[in-house]
Amino acid sequence: MHYIINEKHFVRMRSQINLNIKMIKRVQGIHMKMIACASVLFLMVGMPFLTYAEEGLIVKVFNDNFETTTYCQKFVISTRQGFTIAGLLGGCFFFPGDSVSGDLNSFGPIDLRNETWHLDARVWIEAIWLDKKEAIRKLYK
Repeated sequence: MHYIINEKHFVRMRSQINLNIKMIKRVQGIHMKMIACASVLFLMVGMPFLTYAEEGLIVKVFNDNFETTTYCQKFVISTRQGFTIAGLLGGCFFFPGDSVSGDLNSFGPIDLRNETWHLDARVWIEAIWLDKKEAIRKLYK
C-alpha cells in the first residue's frame, strides 16, 4: 500500500505536530507551577511542624547543695515521653510549675522558652525519657 502525501497534507500534519508539542510544553509548565506552589505551601504550612517544640512542666528544681524554689541550677521537666533533666547555662530562672517549651528530646545545649514568664534560657539536657523515680535519683546524683 502506498500513500501519497501531498504538500497540503504534510503542512497540516506538521502544524498538528507543532500544536501537540505546544500542548505538551503548556502541560509541563502547568505541572511545574503546581509543583512549585505545592513546595511553597509545604514550606509555609509544614515547616512549623518540623521545628515543633515540645512542651513540658518544671516539676523539681535543685541547687548544688540545697533544694530551693527561688533559684535552680538543675531541674526536672515532665514531658509527654517521660522526664527530662536539664541544667541551667544562662538566662532566666525556673520555678516548679513553670511551663516550658523547646527541643526536650535531644541531648546537649538547647534554647528553652519559659512560657509562664515569656523568657528564654540556655540549658544543657543531661537525660531524657526517664521515669519519675529515675529522674529524681539522677537529679540528686
